[in-house]
Amino acid sequence: MLLVCLINILIVSAFLPVGDNTQEYTLYNLVYFGNLWAALFFTHPFLHMALYVLLNGLYGGIFALLSAAVSFYVKNLPALLLTPFLVLLLAEYVQNVIRTRFFPQSLNFPEFVPTQFLHARTVNCPVFGWSVALVTLLLLGFALGTILWRGFRDEIY
Repeated sequence: MLLVCLINILIVSAFLPVGDNTQEYTLYNLVYFGNLWAALFFTHPFLHMALYVLLNGLYGGIFALLSAAVSFYVKNLPALLLTPFLVLLLAEYVQNVIRTRFFPQSLNFPEFVPTQFLHARTVNCPVFGWSVALVTLLLLGFALGTILWRGFRDEIY
């Protein structure tokens, strides 16, 4: 995933000119102030881009670890390959149910679904750094905890 993002950056930078990022051009860049690191986009755009590339690379590894962790419980290969996709669909559904039932008028309900905050575009809910860190720690904790626990328990020396 990291390599794909880097190739995308090289291809886009070869064809599009570099211009100043101003708040008046949000129609073209789709970065609003509800997005993660939006203020950084207008001051240091290359740092903003590098942080998103690193975040996408981190989540590519987390999704691979999630499939490896579920492989201890499920032996069906198609189910293992679809595990990250199903987790993201379930997270999107749960967030939409919670937001529409319990917080219908709230404009500050945080975004918790990785598919919504892994790209720098307009999202339904504002993305906060603490919500990204919380989701990352929960997914990483489950994946690494399961792998380490089952690895120590089932390992034959």
